[in-house]
Amino acid sequence: MTQLRLVLEPFRSTYGVDDDVPVRVLLVNDGEDPVTVNARLAVSSPGGPGELTFSVIGPQGEPLPFGARVNLGRPGAEDVATIAPAHSAGSEVDLVDYFDLSEPGTYRVSAAYRSALGREDLDDDADAGMPAGVWLGTVESDEVSIQVR
Repeated sequence: MTQLRLVLEPFRSTYGVDDDVPVRVLLVNDGEDPVTVNARLAVSSPGGPGELTFSVIGPQGEPLPFGARVNLGRPGAEDVATIAPAHSAGSEVDLVDYFDLSEPGTYRVSAAYRSALGREDLDDDADAGMPAGVWLGTVESDEVSIQVR
């Protein structure tokens, strides 16, 4: 059975209001067999063409809107990676590229990975160039807190 887990790791717990807010996102294989994935890990809004989406709850308890325009092509064979058991594929994302984190306070952040392959809302050739056997599905991270001062 495939056991993928998404880990969201802030580089630190506290940032200044003018700081970048980088986080590491890791797709971890907790299973006993290698897993072939779309490892592009592109960020987009929910329902968009990317594999990663974020939920950010601001200091006032309201969800923050995704604040970037993303123009992504389809993933290709170069985006495929095989993750061995107990290994991961990852990416670094700067949250301020996508969300306004300028208000001091605590932000609650979670991430979701969704394979961009096999989506009903894309054309029939959405998986063109991708090998058979690429993992399909969704996995979500635990929520983390980030303090902005």
